Amino acid sequence: MSIDFVAGWCGGAAGMAVGQPFDTVKVGLRGSHVYMHNTSSSQARLQTDGLLDGKKTYRGAYHCFSHIVKHEGPRALFKGMAAPLLGMAALNSLVFGVHGNLMIVFQARADGPDTTPGLKYSFISGCVAGFVQTVISSTTELIKLRLQFQKDRTDLIPRSLHHHHHSKGHTETRVYSGPWDAARKIYQREGLLRGIGRGYWVTCLRDVPAFGFYFGTYDYMCRWRLRQKGLGHIDELSPGFICVAGGMGGTISWISSYPVDVVKSRYQIDGMGSGTYRYSSGVDCFRQTSREGWRAFFAGLSPTLCRAFPVNAVTFVTVAVILREWRKFRSNGS
Repeated sequence: MSIDFVAGWCGGAAGMAVGQPFDTVKVGLRGSHVYMHNTSSSQARLQTDGLLDGKKTYRGAYHCFSHIVKHEGPRALFKGMAAPLLGMAALNSLVFGVHGNLMIVFQARADGPDTTPGLKYSFISGCVAGFVQTVISSTTELIKLRLQFQKDRTDLIPRSLHHHHHSKGHTETRVYSGPWDAARKIYQREGLLRGIGRGYWVTCLRDVPAFGFYFGTYDYMCRWRLRQKGLGHIDELSPGFICVAGGMGGTISWISSYPVDVVKSRYQIDGMGSGTYRYSSGVDCFRQTSREGWRAFFAGLSPTLCRAFPVNAVTFVTVAVILREWRKFRSNGS
């Protein structure tokens, strides 16, 4: 049904507004050897902290967050948000739309009209939805990451790539002036597959199982609650519990996929600073990251989990409320 796509779009926009500052910190802590000062949030900065020159900028999530606010102002926490805001809304629309419609197909093949498809079908539907949305998510996240990293470490960017931006009496050196400029330059300088498509298969490896756990966890908790309370339909669950179930779905999803997400972030940012590639493939990126020890695969995890619960709680409750009201509207109309 088209309403699943509409509800997903609204849920994605609401979740994105809540989660953007956490993203900026994550990227910073993942590689402060890289470009640490224009991340979408702390999560991204923590993941790439120390990636290019070996020098760590941040001691942890709180230090990364306070450093961004102190030196760049609160607005820096929302840097690069325009593209991901539209992208996240579109992605959520696609994810919830694909998952919802596949569940309708499985419902039609169930033993009866009132029989709910098993949890394995929710997991499978989530995996399929995760695969479909990577066509969009891989590219939007690539652009978002590079916009986040371009500000502070201009010493690592070849002068031929510099673009000078004048604002409020000072000059900032940038590689990209915005999302569309980033997409155009990545395509011109690196090509379609190696540039725009960089990290696609790593994104698939992250998102296919992650979205299976995402919806599987949410559905499991909702079904458990329905049995516990003796209720018959998900619309009878309180918004508070929907928030808890959605938050847990997001948390379990991130825990299951986080090491791959670290590899994806490093691989997609590779080549921007030096003009040459450090990693020959996603597998090579994993191999080199593993030499830093297992902790490297969990850099920035704390702000990610802090972000995952509220973002997905807001996302799921927004979707659930819209679907519930739509069902009420249809039943009253008939």
